[in-house]
Amino acid sequence: GNMLEVIEDNTFECLYNLKKLSLSSNQIREIKTNAFNQLKKLSNLELDKNSLETIESNTFKSLEKLETLILGSNKIKCLMPNCFSGLVNLQKLILTANLIEHLDDNSIFDGLVSLKELYLPRNRIRHISPEVLQRLTKLINFDLSVNCINMLNENTFENLKELKTLTMRLCKLQSIQPKAFNSLNNLTKLNISNSNLKHLSEFAFIDLNSLESLALDNSQIRSIDSNAFNCLFKLKDLN
Repeated sequence: GNMLEVIEDNTFECLYNLKKLSLSSNQIREIKTNAFNQLKKLSNLELDKNSLETIESNTFKSLEKLETLILGSNKIKCLMPNCFSGLVNLQKLILTANLIEHLDDNSIFDGLVSLKELYLPRNRIRHISPEVLQRLTKLINFDLSVNCINMLNENTFENLKELKTLTMRLCKLQSIQPKAFNSLNNLTKLNISNSNLKHLSEFAFIDLNSLESLALDNSQIRSIDSNAFNCLFKLKDLN
């Protein structure tokens, strides 16, 4: 790492063929709007272990070839509307270990039409609006572990029809509403271990008819409705 604090406009303007850029372990707190303007071939951008607090709208707008964006271990509290606009080929987005509290603005993930992996562990997320996730139709792997999500509402993940793995361990989860996992017909692995769940209702896991692995260990479950696992025809591993 170095001591870089601001990425100015056109910093990399002659690096037309650059494919990987690592700016990890600096002290970056600001990225100017046109900082990455000429990096048309960039496929991997690492900005982890910095001091970013906000991701502004259109920060990455010119990085249409980018496939991996790493923003873990910053101080990000706020994701502005359209902050990932232009990243039409992004497949992996890592936002682990930040200070994000809300995922409420419907346009946060707009434009991420190719995203397959989204990592948000170790933040402070309390609530997820279904509308925020509605355009992430290609998502396969979603990790929300170690957050403060105490309730999963109906249809939270309803547009994530391709999702195969959902990890929500250590999320302080207290309640799963009926149809919370609605439409997750391709989900094979669900980890909601280390939760504060006390009861599993008969409709908790409805629609999860491809589920093979379910982790509920180290929770506080005291009662389970008689039909709670009824639709889990393919389940092989229950912990």
